[in-house]
Amino acid sequence: MTAVVKLNSKHGFLLRNQAAKTHALISLLGYFAAPAATGGLGYVALPSARLLDTRTGVGAPKAKLTPNQWVAVDATTGGVPADATAAVVNMTALDQTAGGYLTAYPTASPAIASVDYHQFSRSNLVLVPLVAGRFVVQNRAATTDAMIDIVGYFSLTATARFVALPSPARIADSRTGNGGHYGTMTANSTFTVDAGGLNGVPYNVSGLWVGLTAIAAGNGYVSIYPAGTAAPHASNMDFTNGRVVPNAAIATLSPRTATAPPRFTTVNRFGSSNILEDAYGYFVSPGPN
Repeated sequence: MTAVVKLNSKHGFLLRNQAAKTHALISLLGYFAAPAATGGLGYVALPSARLLDTRTGVGAPKAKLTPNQWVAVDATTGGVPADATAAVVNMTALDQTAGGYLTAYPTASPAIASVDYHQFSRSNLVLVPLVAGRFVVQNRAATTDAMIDIVGYFSLTATARFVALPSPARIADSRTGNGGHYGTMTANSTFTVDAGGLNGVPYNVSGLWVGLTAIAAGNGYVSIYPAGTAAPHASNMDFTNGRVVPNAAIATLSPRTATAPPRFTTVNRFGSSNILEDAYGYFVSPGPN
C-alpha cells in the first residue's frame, strides 16, 4: 500500500506493528517539500480512465501477463501530457494463478514491487516516473491479469502543491454514519463527502489524499470521482469477500460553487462492504481560498 507520511523534526517517522509478527518493506517514492518552497512538481487531478486491462485488450493484447512479461503503458491516452514528469495510477492485479508482484518503472526495472498479489485481487496507488508520457509495467513470478487506471500527474508547470494534515482525519465510516451513509453499502450505492472547509482543508483544493478501507461481505470494487459527474469505469480499490482491504487514493474534487464546497463521491460496485475513508492531506494552488 502507498502511504504519505508526515515527518517529525528529525525528518523521520515511526512505524508500528500491531498484534501479529510480520516482516516490513518500505520503498521511497519521493517527497513533498513545504508549500512555500521553490522547485518541485505540481499536481494535476484527472478524471479516472482505464489505461490497461489485459482481460479485455485495453492498452495491450487480451491475455494474462506471464512471468517476467512487460507491457508499455501510454499514459497520454488518459489525458496525461507528453511532458509530464510522473503519473499517479491505481494498479490492480487479479485472477492470478499464484503469488507474485507487478512493478511499474520508466526505463530500468527496480528491485521493488508496486503491487504484491497472492490469491486475491490487490490494488495499490502507484506514482511512476514517465518518459515521453509512457512507463512500463512488468509481472514477476506468477501469471495474472492487470488493470491500470489514471488518477493524475505531476509536472513542472502545474501549480497545485501538497499540504499534509497535522494528523489523519476520519471523514467517512459507513459503520457509524460518518460521511452521510449508515450501514453496509450494497451494489451501486453511493455517498458524497465534503472536502473543502473541514479538518483544516481550504475551499480552493483540487485533490484530497485519502486512505480507503473496505470491510467486505462480497467481491467488488470501489470508485471515487468528482461529485456531480458520472461514475467512471475505473477502480480505486478491489475487495474480496470476508477480507479487510486497504488502499490509498487521490480524490479528484468537484469545483467549489456558491452552494457547495469541493466534494467527491464514493460508489460501491458489486458485492457489499463497509467503507472507511481517512484524509491525509490535500492539493491546492496559490490563490484566494
